[in-house]
Formats: sequence, structure tokens, C-alpha cells
Amino acid sequence: DADSLQRQIALHVPIDTDARTLDIEIDLPDPSALQVEQFSAEDRAAIERLMLDGSRYGRVQAESVDDLCDRSDRPELRADLLFALAELGVQVETALEWPWPAEPTDDIWSEESGDSVDEAIDYLQMLAEQENDLLKLYYKDMGPRKVLSLDEEAELA
Repeated sequence: DADSLQRQIALHVPIDTDARTLDIEIDLPDPSALQVEQFSAEDRAAIERLMLDGSRYGRVQAESVDDLCDRSDRPELRADLLFALAELGVQVETALEWPWPAEPTDDIWSEESGDSVDEAIDYLQMLAEQENDLLKLYYKDMGPRKVLSLDEEAELA
């Protein structure tokens, strides 16, 4: 729990007692804000279908993107999805300018198309998990490590 950890840090007696460092307070962020959000299997399948259709036809309907984003709890999904579609070279059409397939197609896609879509979905998942969040990277890097003892600190000095 972050509160108990904060109390332990506040009670810690520093090894370095330089007067310039004694009044520094450290507030740790709330780790519950670091929860990882995963796409449900249904959402992942819908995103994959949208990207595969976009990869095949070169475009998707804006309505399809909106429907998918409306089901999500992530407000930034739309921007992330539009970016991923653009990276695949897929245009998002707001008007019905050509006949769309009535039902999603289940044709066998090319391996190259499937690989591109898999990479795009992995990218979206990375954004959902916020793997690029600096605080998460800090926690991951600083993870549970042993702190130097007084003897080890003196040895390194």
C-alpha cells in the first residue's frame, strides 16, 4: 500500500546527514493508477476485423471506428486506432463512396497483411497498457532491488 510505504520512507533515517538533504520530502505516486488495461477478446477480435478489412480494401467506414470506440472505456482509443489505421495505410471514410461488403468477410488474408495487422494490434495494446508511461518505466526499472548496506556504500565510495 502506498500510504504505508510513504510512512516507512518518512521514518527512514538517512545515511547521508548533509544539512542540504535533510529537508527533502519524497511523495510517491499512487501505484493503483498504474493498472494495466487489456483489450477483451471481443474487442481485440473487432479491432482485428476492422484492420483486416481496412488492409484488404484500403479504407474503412468512420461509423465502424466510432462503433468500436463507443464500446471502449478508453477515451484515447479513437486517436490511437486512427493512428494505427493510418500507419497501415488505411483511409477512414466518413461518406459511403463505394459499395461496402454487407457482412464481414472471412477470406484468407495474405500473411503479410496479417503480420501488419498483428503489429498494429500489438501497438494498440501497448498504448492501452501505457508501456511508454514514464512512471511505469521507473517502477519497472527500480523494482524490488536490494538497497546498499552502509558497508557496501562505503566500499563503493
